[in-house]
Parts: sequence; C-alpha cells; structure tokens
Amino acid sequence: MLIQQPLVATNRNGQYDIICTVSGGGLSGQAGAVRHGISKALMNFEPDLRGALKRGGFLTRDSRVVERKKYGKARPGGASSSPSVRLRAQSASARIAK
Repeated sequence: MLIQQPLVATNRNGQYDIICTVSGGGLSGQAGAVRHGISKALMNFEPDLRGALKRGGFLTRDSRVVERKKYGKARPGGASSSPSVRLRAQSASARIAK
C-alpha cells in the first residue's frame, strides 16, 4: 500500500500508530501527501532514517499546483472551450431554431 511504504522501507511497520486527516485533491494526491508526511515524521523522530527514506524517494515533494484563473479568460491558462462543446452548443441552437 502506498501509505505504508516509508514504514516498510525503514522496518518500522507496526511500531507506530498513525492518525491523519487530509482534504482536497484526489485519492492519489492525498495518499502521496500522507506518505510524504509519514516520511517527514519518521525523520523527525529518528534522524538516522533519513538515508533510507531519501533512497526510497519518500522525501521528494511534488510541487505542482493548479494554475490560477486569469481575468478576461474563460479558463485557467487561457484555454478556449473544446470543439465538441462548441459543436453541441451549435446543434442545440439549430434544433431550437427549427
């Protein structure tokens, strides 16, 4: 399981009781955030585990965030609506006109 990887990598499985609350994002993002938090907590309790956690890649943070919406644009990043949405809107207006 993704969340238990830091505990398994450091042979600390079953030694700690972990309770966490996450909000926002999807299931995969939340699981990754919990894994990162467990890794940081393990490192705070036992600094000598840093090498094993670093080798497993558990201390690397994914810094991507959602792009903000710019004023004057329909969507973040300035993307226009997809062609299929425009086609559906045109066909709906054509049905109404008949």
